[in-house]
Amino acid sequence: YNKEDSMSETLLNMISAFLEIFLVVLFVVIIFFLVLAARRGYKRGIYKSYEGCFKRLQSQAESLGISGQVHFMGESNAVYEDIACFDIFLMPSISEGFGMAAIEAQAAGLPTLVSTGVPRLVDVGLDLVRFLPLEVEAWVDAVCQIHPDVLPQREKIIAAFETHHLNAPTTV
Repeated sequence: YNKEDSMSETLLNMISAFLEIFLVVLFVVIIFFLVLAARRGYKRGIYKSYEGCFKRLQSQAESLGISGQVHFMGESNAVYEDIACFDIFLMPSISEGFGMAAIEAQAAGLPTLVSTGVPRLVDVGLDLVRFLPLEVEAWVDAVCQIHPDVLPQREKIIAAFETHHLNAPTTV
């Protein structure tokens, strides 16, 4: 029996218990503030603006004379079926944590243009992704250069996803 080891072990256990309690309290405080912020944002109308934004985009498309070429699909639970209807996928994001939508677009075999704010790991190796700076001319040029007749086949898409240890959607 070593008294010094026993004291060290007891001290470590106490520190560990303190840290666990601290993390739980911190988590509860963070959740509290997130809920509070969400309630305040909802009361101020921040989260109610989806419909207003949607209507503004529709009227802008009408004023530009392109409402026949632009389809506003709204919310959907059938993401893979919706993405399969696209000709191209654009993600001009300032910053993304991961960019899952870009991976879903590749699973559907779509040419995928993403900003340099999207992590490079979203490219699953199908030669479908181009990373572009947030400059209008670069995006217009990239869209004009896409040829839909050179898109990968289903087998190539599934193989690329398996190579990157991702689950290929069953709808590919």
